[in-house]
Amino acid sequence: MSKTKHLFEFEINAPAALLYSYLTIPKSLGLWFADKVMESNGIFNFVWDNEDHKAKIAGQKLNQWIKYQYLPKPGEEGQEPSFVEFRIEANELTQTCFLKITDVSSEEDPQIAAELWKNIIFNLRESLGA
Repeated sequence: MSKTKHLFEFEINAPAALLYSYLTIPKSLGLWFADKVMESNGIFNFVWDNEDHKAKIAGQKLNQWIKYQYLPKPGEEGQEPSFVEFRIEANELTQTCFLKITDVSSEEDPQIAAELWKNIIFNLRESLGA
């Protein structure tokens, strides 16, 4: 199955360090990104609708970005991997952060992906109190 790349950008009224913690700490990720998030031996398990999605950190830079690459499920070996990357761009003058999201997944419809991310970011803002 081919993957589709979706790019999104959201303004978040929170300091970069606080936002970064919500992108990297399993307990914080579980408040907004997935129903439940667990980490063991460097493997993150994101649970949506009682379905496990395992991922590893493919790269990161403190308070700037993190990329989660999903591990293939049985039968998906050899396919292009799905991933989500979060990048923080801080404006020092306005104390505003922009969260740039790259989502490479099997979701082909850009409107469905945009609506999904809009709802996810709403949950993030609620969790941050921003």
